[in-house]
Amino acid sequence: MATRKFLKNFILDPFSVGAICPSSKFLGKALASQVRKLPRVPNVAELGPGNGAITKNLVEIFDNLSLVEINPCFARTLGDKFHNASIRNECALEFLRNINDDYAIISSIPLINNKHFKKKMTEELNILYRKGHLKWLITYTYGISDPFDKVVFKNRKKVSTVLLNIPPAHVWIYS
Repeated sequence: MATRKFLKNFILDPFSVGAICPSSKFLGKALASQVRKLPRVPNVAELGPGNGAITKNLVEIFDNLSLVEINPCFARTLGDKFHNASIRNECALEFLRNINDDYAIISSIPLINNKHFKKKMTEELNILYRKGHLKWLITYTYGISDPFDKVVFKNRKKVSTVLLNIPPAHVWIYS
């Protein structure tokens, strides 16, 4: 049932839903494994959590997790699933513009099919990083190139490829 709802949202808005089915448990575990190695930060946000396929691995790690989801249907689903997380039904760009504290970001936003949004997100991340508020970011992409190559991170690394995901995903860490 959840996959059908996900596919319906993909068909209705392919720019905000980047795949035909939710992320796999293997991708969720790969991200969580990498996140556990990163320094603790007072505030953590997942941008674009969708139906929570990645989130269910993150709530085990963070007790201060904010979920920023623009799709109202997905935001309601997240609220039903993750009672201890802060659910924010808003655009990730607005969220990023209002950050004034230190944050770590997990990005589940589909960028490969939305170049305009990627450009705006890159601008916001550069501002946060230069201010010293963005401590680290982890993301995954379905493309083979660095999704945040225009952000001024000192450190960037593709840390894994998850083949057991549709489509296969590449995990990147930035700091």
